[in-house]
Amino acid sequence: MNITKGFVRLIHHYGAEIPAWQRNLIGQLFGVAVARVGYLTRLRPNERLEWESDPARAFDDSGRVIVVLHMAVGLGPDGYMPSGEFVLSINGEEVLEFRAVKYSTLWKQDDIRFYYEVKHKRTQPETATAGIGYLALPPRFATGEPLRMALYNRKKTYQSLDRAGISDRWVRIDDYPRNLANVVYLDDGVKAVLADPERPAWNGRQLYFGDLHSHSGRLERIYRQGERDFLRDRSVVRRNCGIKDPDEYYRYARHASQLDFYCLSDHQGSRDDGMNEDDWAYRLEMAHKWESPEFATILGSEFVGPNAGHWIVYFRSGNPLIPPAEDQPMPDIIAQLKQRLANEKLTLVPHQVATLCSSPINWDLYDPKLTRMVEIYSHWGSGEHPETDLPCQEVDMHPACFVDTALRRGYRLGFIASTDEHGGAPGDGITFFNPLGAGLACVWAEDLTRENIYDSLWDRWCFGTTGVRMDLRFTVNGAAMGREIDSDSIKRNLIQVEVDAPEKVKEIVLIKDGDEAAVKPGRRRREQWEWEDPAPTAAGRVAIYYPRVVLQDGEQAWGSPVWVKAE
Repeated sequence: MNITKGFVRLIHHYGAEIPAWQRNLIGQLFGVAVARVGYLTRLRPNERLEWESDPARAFDDSGRVIVVLHMAVGLGPDGYMPSGEFVLSINGEEVLEFRAVKYSTLWKQDDIRFYYEVKHKRTQPETATAGIGYLALPPRFATGEPLRMALYNRKKTYQSLDRAGISDRWVRIDDYPRNLANVVYLDDGVKAVLADPERPAWNGRQLYFGDLHSHSGRLERIYRQGERDFLRDRSVVRRNCGIKDPDEYYRYARHASQLDFYCLSDHQGSRDDGMNEDDWAYRLEMAHKWESPEFATILGSEFVGPNAGHWIVYFRSGNPLIPPAEDQPMPDIIAQLKQRLANEKLTLVPHQVATLCSSPINWDLYDPKLTRMVEIYSHWGSGEHPETDLPCQEVDMHPACFVDTALRRGYRLGFIASTDEHGGAPGDGITFFNPLGAGLACVWAEDLTRENIYDSLWDRWCFGTTGVRMDLRFTVNGAAMGREIDSDSIKRNLIQVEVDAPEKVKEIVLIKDGDEAAVKPGRRRREQWEWEDPAPTAAGRVAIYYPRVVLQDGEQAWGSPVWVKAE
């Protein structure tokens, strides 16, 4: 079998000189003293890397080509929500989009497959990984001639806009195998790029990952004036939060982030130019355009109100009525949404609960008919409790607004997380508020459709992470996360937690009634834990259990609670 060496000769490298500290970091990752050889591209305008491979010959009898690259990616210093999107072209044909990642990842786009196998990871002074890229190409590339390969960023960066940001995320491609990976690793990588990973299954459900919260930056009637006028008007960009078109958000979510489901949740009218019927119709059009058996699109919109906080409404239907205008009191918005419950299934979810931005959450607005879950984490940080090690901005000002307060008040809330991304990169993004960035909603659903994802969220078959994709299973007395069950008051509750993560588990923390009840240190990527609560719940009271999983690199996950009422 023949493997094509993916980097042989540099053709062109357009871009600024690599800063000395980055050369030093890359040198450490690659085990070389000086990292002046090898080439790198960032997400800056006109930066581009072009190179030539060995002659491409068929890998096996199928005729496909396997190309192997030595590479590294860096997530760059913290900035305002930089995206990490790169476009790979071969012989002038764009074949695949991928992004900066922290863990080994497989991308698939049409008949092209790309697997990045992380071998080294560093988190200081910035997050960077190094490893091997495996590119599987169809037989049409097996010409016996070298492949002309190019790497660049599709993202436009608008330096004149104070919120656009310029990303220092980078990709390096070169021919340095030293101390990176021995040839014996290639067998596993080839298998990984050719095989589809098995999706976790549990209780007749499968695990899906998505982002339910991000913002685009163009209201269509404004954008029709012309891109130049739009970009010159900074106030328009601020009013509409994001900096890219809804179509670009869906493309990034589907291809670069490879999400299973996605919701674009633009604001509905608090800015001077809120969405009108045409704007809402355009967003519905984009959702239907991108929906497929492999990608579920959810419809939603965000509301922000004085003395109310931030709330997102999600619709089960693919053609909901336009949401109420945001520029009215939140109680009026809630009343209008409740009027629609007879004809339309929807849910209202609080997010960014403890931060000042407009106002922190007002838990007095909670309505059990509307709210079944809470966004416990976004790139702003964690809203779990005031002592979190992933703090939100200005957390000390609003200790009574955290999720633990709502649970103590008796509110039944499942957990999700999402990005609240404004830079065009759903499923991705970091900020100077929170170096971990990102945030993902993880759902155990029977099938990948809009309706199934919505129903599973409503039933609280869900958990949230800081962006890491992990398999988390949590039961109390055999009842899965999100359930409400009865129990004998003299019976000790049995809790079971299973974790399968891409990084070693540091600890699993079990929370009972808002306090840490038990902690299990971790040593492996896969951990199982069974714990029997030594203190039975008093008759007539309700005990609330949920797990917090912490990985060695700081990534976290929160499983939706189980409520146990003692008889």
